[in-house]
Amino acid sequence: MPFVPAATLPEDRPYSRRATWIFTTIVVLFLAAPVVALLPGQVNSVAWLTGAGRPDTFTGYVYGENCGRDSCTTVTYGTLASTGQGIAWPARRCPGQACAPA
Repeated sequence: MPFVPAATLPEDRPYSRRATWIFTTIVVLFLAAPVVALLPGQVNSVAWLTGAGRPDTFTGYVYGENCGRDSCTTVTYGTLASTGQGIAWPARRCPGQACAPA
């Protein structure tokens, strides 16, 4: 007696494979988007927990304005204690006193 399968495989339909490929691509992109968006924060969290980098102290001297194309923002000009490098901190921070950058 010859073998007779209970069900046969569907015909090879190219449109079916294309739809599956498109659906799979959309699902993978949908699932990968949050990972890509959250990964930098996770890396920074792990680095902070392990103590990577070194803390520094910012000493602010004077407030100023940093103007871009559309608007101006208040900055605090000062120096970093470890290097003595002058920087502009993007907020009103500790004028005339040392403070840890937040």
